[in-house]
Amino acid sequence: MKFEDFLKNYRQKSWNIKQIVHHLAESHMHCYLRIKYAIVEDTPHIKDYNENDWAKIPDSMNINILDNLELIRCLHAIWVNFLKNLSEEQFNRTYINHEKGKEYTVGSIVLLYAWHCNHHLAHIDLAINK
Repeated sequence: MKFEDFLKNYRQKSWNIKQIVHHLAESHMHCYLRIKYAIVEDTPHIKDYNENDWAKIPDSMNINILDNLELIRCLHAIWVNFLKNLSEEQFNRTYINHEKGKEYTVGSIVLLYAWHCNHHLAHIDLAINK
């Protein structure tokens, strides 16, 4: 792919491929840390972030997309190793997201973020084949 291909978006005014990949790296880092907080603290209150504001920060456009892809690859390898070593009790631990007004179990968040990655991969596929 050429550089300009990474600037394609999947629909008008949506994030482009570079922003989506950057978002996946940031979002999955947040999630990994939220899960770790849930494991070591009793029902921690986690901080949310506005992903659209984060996508506008220049680093989402200036970083080499390969660096973000490598970050995602390494993070997922570490995350999978971490998850494989959790007990059933740990998968049932929770954290609270006050901005969303919800309490989440570690197990439900793992499922949500597996879906999240596939959701954005579909966006990338749409942008590439547009």
